[in-house]
Amino acid sequence: MPIIGTQQSPIRIVGEETIYSKVPPLQYAYTGKLPGNFKRDNFEFDVHYDSEGCEVTTGKELVVGKLTWVIRKIHIHSPAEHTFDDEVPHGFECHLLHSLPGDVKGRGPKLVIGVFFNIATKPSKKSRPRSTLFGLNAEIGKKSTDTCKGRCPIEHAHEVDVMDFLPDKDQEKFYRYEGSLTSEPFSEDVNWYILKQSSDVYEDNVDQILICAEQEARPVHPVDRRFILRNFP
Repeated sequence: MPIIGTQQSPIRIVGEETIYSKVPPLQYAYTGKLPGNFKRDNFEFDVHYDSEGCEVTTGKELVVGKLTWVIRKIHIHSPAEHTFDDEVPHGFECHLLHSLPGDVKGRGPKLVIGVFFNIATKPSKKSRPRSTLFGLNAEIGKKSTDTCKGRCPIEHAHEVDVMDFLPDKDQEKFYRYEGSLTSEPFSEDVNWYILKQSSDVYEDNVDQILICAEQEARPVHPVDRRFILRNFP
């Protein structure tokens, strides 16, 4: 479909062209293992309501300034979509997609946190365990077959700890810009937060996720007249 607009994502972030700004911090309020469903290239969190029909968002919240966002989906692009300066793209990029409370389908404004992972050939002693991420990888491996090479309609319930998808350190440092979804409908209604810090992950712990996830990297788009902010000196 044709793309109309000047705020498309992803972009290439040039460090010396970013602007330091004391923008509101990301306050993570994710707690515990959250139930959801994995299907092809997405992990989608379950939605629950209380007796009065209001959405229950406890454990799935992200607070930014005066707004509270709710995590809806996690998916992975391999290789990473956003790039820095002239560096080679990271191994893969996780997108943590949020919308506002009550906007279960994400038809309104969205907030996406981009997290980079480097694929290591050997386990790193510095990397912390990511039990729910690795568990998801193992479960996908059980349901894959040699004939479909992982690219088959795999769908199953699972629980994940969102914190498993965040970097090992410096989770509060990010680049900030206004952009779009990187898959259809490419709507320009996304508040992007690209975390500065990346993490290493052992390839055997994510190999099945990378095979099954069909979210390929979209080419970078012009920044045009947008400003790219950073919240660290």
